[in-house]
Amino acid sequence: TYNQLLAGAAVVAQRVKNDPAFVRHGRVAFIAKPGVDYVRTLLGIWQAGGVAVPLCVTHPQDELRYAITEADACVVAAAGLEFTARVKPIALSESRSFFSLEEAPTASSSMPTGVDSSLDDPALIIFTSGTTGRPKGVVLTHGNLAAHTTSLVQSWAWNANDRILHILPLHHLHGLGNKLLCALWSGASVAFSPPAPREVWARLGRAQRDGLTLFMAVPTNYALLLREVDRETSGSGVRSELIEAGAEGARSLRLMVSGSMALPTPVLESWRAVTGHTLLERYGMTELGMALSNSLDVSGRIEGAVGRPLPGVEAEIRDPATNEVVPPGCMQDGELVGGELLVRGPGVFKEYFRRPAETEKAFAPGGWFRTGDHASCDAKGVYRILGRASVDVIKSGGYKISALEIERILLEHAAVEEAAVVGVSDDAFGQRVGAIVVPSAGTRAASTASDGSASDIVGSAHADAERALLDTLRTDCAGKLAVYKLPTVIRAVSSIPKNAMGKINKKALVHLFSNSK
Repeated sequence: TYNQLLAGAAVVAQRVKNDPAFVRHGRVAFIAKPGVDYVRTLLGIWQAGGVAVPLCVTHPQDELRYAITEADACVVAAAGLEFTARVKPIALSESRSFFSLEEAPTASSSMPTGVDSSLDDPALIIFTSGTTGRPKGVVLTHGNLAAHTTSLVQSWAWNANDRILHILPLHHLHGLGNKLLCALWSGASVAFSPPAPREVWARLGRAQRDGLTLFMAVPTNYALLLREVDRETSGSGVRSELIEAGAEGARSLRLMVSGSMALPTPVLESWRAVTGHTLLERYGMTELGMALSNSLDVSGRIEGAVGRPLPGVEAEIRDPATNEVVPPGCMQDGELVGGELLVRGPGVFKEYFRRPAETEKAFAPGGWFRTGDHASCDAKGVYRILGRASVDVIKSGGYKISALEIERILLEHAAVEEAAVVGVSDDAFGQRVGAIVVPSAGTRAASTASDGSASDIVGSAHADAERALLDTLRTDCAGKLAVYKLPTVIRAVSSIPKNAMGKINKKALVHLFSNSK
């Protein structure tokens, strides 16, 4: 119950406040599996007046050490023997205080007293995903978190009767903010589950019995769930009992959301065919929480778009060359004019921790945060994300090309299971369009190298097989993409590595084209 959670948090708060190393607004790094221990630790740190630094449960030692030292945590906490064994040596070697949650009781007879605090006080340090550089610690205040949470509660109609099936990690804002904090704010409940597809389908199969109403995940989760559908479907098209029950349970949910990366059209359409749900796409970042969202009303959702600004959020597009605002609906050569997306509002973060120069660089005059994302806005005020300006906008022969647009088209092709598009350096054009593709099962044997493991990028396949695949894709996609957007080089691989949130580090993929001519 909420009373039990708060009582447990009070015990953690007292343990934190009694630690000689702790000072007001001190950073407390903690690691715990999703569940009661995580929540009571998070709330306890806040009750003590501390800044919570959640650690990733799957990170190796070096990355845990980086987070602890980069945030300059004065105290490190762990729940469970496994996590204690992993982080206690790091804490002690870095001269940080350490305690395990097992040292504190799980309940208290007294209710929490907390400390005097302000909405401007720092509450949380969340690290960026690190797909475009070394992760930075994003400092979010209590006011930032309140703005994020109330905006989503209002827009997505959270209420005390909701129960969300939670499968995402809690060291990123998607799992922590959109799901956990919204539930806590609303008095709703959370059902944590491992993200394994069979487990998720089983939990969805019990949705009505368990009172589930919400599900939110990243496109990778939805793609993996759909792969399980394929595995559990016979040659005659009959689905297993697991999938039939899961699909029926999913249909009973009031809302399913996708975010953190672009949702491929084939995944959107296949998920709708299986569950009846048109996934709600939205846009956000660690630095600003959620900024844009499609409509809660299914009829108002627009495929390939991330919707309009959420309550309290201002957004605009600016030409990166001139810094001038691009009006909504501005057209050039028959296409919407894109530019950098800037966002302003009470949810925008306070600073990058101890990185004043990078913080200053991230803002334009007037408190506008430069997202680094390339986007467009139509005449109705609907935004579309074209990609990260640093890796997803390809500049070729005078054109600015969205890698995400090309990926969407490639993923519709029967020969493609996964795809990532990058800019490849070229003397004549500046950049060429390069595609890294995981071929579908029917074409995989012929076009990928045979020595790669399932989790690593393999070397390029035989040149003739790759050339045949490239020719096929260029021919079949010519009716959907302008000629200058078609890939000119390709690498076929067995898998494309992703981080814990399913995001691809494209900068790490460009080297695959180092020998391209």
